[in-house]
Amino acid sequence: MEMHEIKEKVSDYCSKDTWKARFPISIWLPTYKIGYAINDFVAGITVALTVLPQGLAYASIAKLPAQYGLYSSFMGCFVYFFLGMSKDITVGPTAIMSLLVSSYGTSNSTDDTLNDPAYAITLACICGLIQIVIGVLHLGALTSFISATVISGFTTASALTIGAGQIKNLFGISYEGDAFYEDIIGVISNITDTNVWDLLLGSVSLIILFLLKVLKDASTKWEERDRDAPTSYIVLYKSLWLLGTARNAVVVIASALVAVILESTGHEDALTLTGEVPAGLPSPSPPDFSLPGLMDVSIMSRSTSRPTKS
Repeated sequence: MEMHEIKEKVSDYCSKDTWKARFPISIWLPTYKIGYAINDFVAGITVALTVLPQGLAYASIAKLPAQYGLYSSFMGCFVYFFLGMSKDITVGPTAIMSLLVSSYGTSNSTDDTLNDPAYAITLACICGLIQIVIGVLHLGALTSFISATVISGFTTASALTIGAGQIKNLFGISYEGDAFYEDIIGVISNITDTNVWDLLLGSVSLIILFLLKVLKDASTKWEERDRDAPTSYIVLYKSLWLLGTARNAVVVIASALVAVILESTGHEDALTLTGEVPAGLPSPSPPDFSLPGLMDVSIMSRSTSRPTKS
């Protein structure tokens, strides 16, 4: 490559348009219209009603306190507001990401079933720094060398592991175990300790979630079919679609009301509850890179390579 070609590439990389593209808010904000705000508000509420309950579930999978699931469900969105390049994406934790995080860190000093959040925070910072380097150096093309078969196998195995790990919560039983086979053995061995209230509420919630999803898909088809329908019908279809879209939040709120009713009638021990979630946000502070065993990482075996406290 000749010198003038190098200068041209460097000039293009450092140009105003290139850096504006890295901060899309500088492109769309000057042309933003107030009329867009209503649609954006509805979209924001819709997404929030989905990701907030999901955050609680992902915190459970990641073996972190519930409040960290709530933090992760909206903090990334604030950053993506400035850096986001896609309007069709929600930024936050995923099931597979939570599963990987669960294999890293030491036990929480107040609850042996949870990990110390400090390790997850530091891990998130390290991952963010790596992603920044990949973005600056334009290394995204490296993902094309990852086999689709490997990704498919990993995703399938993760789904089975996550599903097996949540069976104990559905049945309201507890046991020691992190691996897939340990979850299966644990459920079979402790099936007689099933909490009937947990199983009933969990089963009903799954059924309601399925029915609301069907309702959401059906309302979309009805609206497309009846484009010339009266306004009242259109409002009804939109309401049903919103109800189906917010099905996670609907189930969480309804379940919370059931728990409140049971507690008020003297059955506070009937359900296994999340417990008290601290209000507010933690004080901002940098990650602690001096944590013991910070770099002793393995996503393959939690029992053999998990960092231990010294």
